[in-house]
Amino acid sequence: MKHSWIPLKEIGGIAGINKSISHHIARKTFASTVLLYNDVPMEIATEVQVHPKSNAGRA
Repeated sequence: MKHSWIPLKEIGGIAGINKSISHHIARKTFASTVLLYNDVPMEIATEVQVHPKSNAGRA
């Protein structure tokens, strides 16, 4: 999806976030706030964050 990060920047602007926003940042924020805040085990949070075409982080 070409330039799919643009809506993230627009949403960030609406939310008053003045930092650089990308899909990478969004994924990490999701893992560190939504998953872990809701007591999702670290193993599951890590698995969710693995890129579909990658084995990185998998045991």
